[in-house]
Amino acid sequence: MSKKYTIQIVGYGSEIVQAKYSDEEMDKIMLYLNETGHELEDITLNNLFSEIIDDREIYDWFEQDDMGHYYGGEIDSCSLYINDEENNIHQMDEDGKITIEYNRHEITGKDNIITTVSQEKGILFDGEFELDDDEVFDTKKLKLVVDEIEYEDYEVSLIKTIEYNNEEITEHGPDTRGKGIESYMNLTW
Repeated sequence: MSKKYTIQIVGYGSEIVQAKYSDEEMDKIMLYLNETGHELEDITLNNLFSEIIDDREIYDWFEQDDMGHYYGGEIDSCSLYINDEENNIHQMDEDGKITIEYNRHEITGKDNIITTVSQEKGILFDGEFELDDDEVFDTKKLKLVVDEIEYEDYEVSLIKTIEYNNEEITEHGPDTRGKGIESYMNLTW
């Protein structure tokens, strides 16, 4: 027999996607913005890219990720909760015993990139794991894998995955609400 634990990250987070565009495609986007007075976020949210760039299919903003796709709770803006079978809830954000592994992603280069950031609030990670009956939960066996994203003046650290005893915890999916969206252009010309 085994003991089940649930683990959740609750609070604020982000979904970040980055896509590459040719000079000609960026010219079309800039012309559209200048002629209509729209903001880049309007194009992003309403998926107007397909109308503006007619020689290739461009999907919803969250699928425009050929240069990167990151999602997770912002490490300084969320809490980690562990819930055992007896519904004892342990808040872990002030423990200091959790291992944190950082993976740095600095987005620079010679490509035209549009970055879209959706700010999210809610349950950003919802997973579970099991321990043998004779095992005791040990905070020191928890590891957060964090993506550090840097893009021009924008920086964020997102909790990507959680491991217990060197095994990734299976996630059941987030339950969040979008609180805002921003899009940025990085032009090379």
